[in-house]
Order: sequence, then structure tokens, then C-alpha cells
Amino acid sequence: MSIFSQLRTCLLQKKPFVAYVLPNSDVLTFGEQKSSKLHHFKGQDGFVFTSFSGKESVIIPYEDAFFSDFSYSKSTVKWSNNNIHSSDLEAIDFKKMVTQALHDIQNGIFEKVVVSRVIETVFNEDCIIAFEKLIVQHENAFRYLFYHPEIGGWMGATPEQLVQLKGEKFETVALAGTYKKSLFTDWTLKEMHEQKIVTDYIVETLNDYTSKLEVSVPYTSEAGDLVHLKTNLSGTLKPLQSGFDLVQALHPTPAVCGLPKDKAIDFIMKNETYDRSFYTGFLGVKNDKSNEMNFFVNLRCLSFEDQKVKIYVGCGITADSDPESEFFETEYKSQTMKQIL
Repeated sequence: MSIFSQLRTCLLQKKPFVAYVLPNSDVLTFGEQKSSKLHHFKGQDGFVFTSFSGKESVIIPYEDAFFSDFSYSKSTVKWSNNNIHSSDLEAIDFKKMVTQALHDIQNGIFEKVVVSRVIETVFNEDCIIAFEKLIVQHENAFRYLFYHPEIGGWMGATPEQLVQLKGEKFETVALAGTYKKSLFTDWTLKEMHEQKIVTDYIVETLNDYTSKLEVSVPYTSEAGDLVHLKTNLSGTLKPLQSGFDLVQALHPTPAVCGLPKDKAIDFIMKNETYDRSFYTGFLGVKNDKSNEMNFFVNLRCLSFEDQKVKIYVGCGITADSDPESEFFETEYKSQTMKQIL
């Protein structure tokens, strides 16, 4: 039985599982849970799935799952153009929210806020084939498929690392700014300012946890059909500091929330018309036995239950943002998931 057949069987039998591929890897890791229990994360080792708010954090624990690595074929998928479009009303509502965010920025309430929306559609095809397409098309992203009958299914290809830890050494990134690759010429002052906000926040947070910190210059990073402005950060934890404490201190970063964090979260809760749930949360592997963890921010993702699919997209708003441009940025970002449906 192929690995994708195993995923399909788990989904049909409503068994909890996760399948993921690390960036620039051709190895798929599959974890099938032995029981149907919903395990809440309390520090165990395994695959962790945490919501934007941090209030919901679940895990497929090593102690209740079989984990194995598989290779996969890259030649079996066929592509087709998507016909999923946002309505005029969705565009109007989103641009109103951006306008309100700009008003609050101008009044000094916050410097940046990340606003998002959800695109709902019906998908009655095979989501395992969609996952095959995803892992082939987005090789430099963290690609995953997560399912639990009490949560539903989630799938994504995120370009953003939250924290990778090996022993005392860690890596993270600051990511902001998005263009469609075919339209990109250079970064504007708006995107460079937005990316600097994210970088400065992460550096300030890391200073409390690290004895050594290295910060790269910003550079253009490709993610599928999109490009982002990215900075790499790496360093060494201070003695007695916990890597997971660092994760919790960083999440949610200004890349998915805003700054100041409390004001941005308040705006998001009052103005977004849906529950983000696990969108802009974080996910990945924690293994204290090997003193390693590898977490990614849950971006470029969708959730599914039965034949209902929700695609999640957002963008960062600063003083130089334009409502029309920000809406089209979310449209570009939605293509990652639309193209596999």
C-alpha cells in the first residue's frame, strides 16, 4: 500500500493522523495515532498543533502513535486552473476592515496589525490528491496534512519557520511583504518597514533568551508563485533557558498579529468576522529526548470537514497600506491553496 493510500484509509476510517514534509526534503513523515483520543498538549513529545490564541493546543504524541518515513513519487499529479473567486461583497468587507485598521494606526493605537479573511468553498474531490499536488508544487515550504475527527482536517504549505532548536542552537526567521513572483520588481518602503517591525520585535524578544544572536540582512525568498522579504536569525540559548519558553514568547509574532501585540489582538478579535482557530497558530515536532524541536507558523492553509473547505489568507497593515492593494495581496496568497483544489 502506498503512503497516500494509507492517508486515504485513515481519513475514511476517521483515524487521527499527521503527514508532513520538511522544506526542501523528499521524505514524508507519517504519524498514525493508535487511539481516537484527542490529546491536549501538556509538554509531551510528538506533533504539536496550536491555535492562534494559544488556548487550543493538541498533539499526536509519540507514545500513542506510529511514526514512519516514506519517499514519494513526484510524477503522478496533474494540474488544472482553479475557478474559486472571492465575491464583491467579500472584497468590500475586507477593504472596510483595512480602512478601519489604517484609521487606528493614524490615531496611534498600534503600529501594525495583521488582518485576515476566510474563503469558503465546496470540494467534493479527493483531498489526498490535493495534498500530493501541494507537496510537489511547494518544495521549499513546510507541507502538512493533519486530521482528527474532533477537529477536522487541516492542510498547508507554510513558508515561515517559527523556531528550530537543536540542543542549545536555534534558528528563526522574520518574514513580511508579499508579491506575486511574475509581478515583482523591488520592495517598497512599506514592505521594508513592515519587515523591520517584525525583525526588531523578534530580536528584542530573543535578547532575553540568548547568549549569542546573529541577524542576516533582509533578502528576497521564493515560496511557490510568491516572493517574501525575509531575515534569518540564529543563536545560542542562555544556560537553563527552555526552547519551548522561547516559542511561547515569540508566538504570535507581528508577522501574524501586529505591534503592540495586545492592541493588535484586540483589533483582530473585534473586527475579523470569523474564528482563526489554528490559522496563524504554530505546528511541528517537539522531541525532548533528542533535545530538538521544529515549529512553523500555520500560513497558506485550509481546513476541511466533509465537503466544506475554508481557505485562510491575511496581510499586514501599516501606515502606508492601501486597502485595494491589500485585498489583492490576499488573493495572491489564496492561490497556494486554490491551485490544489
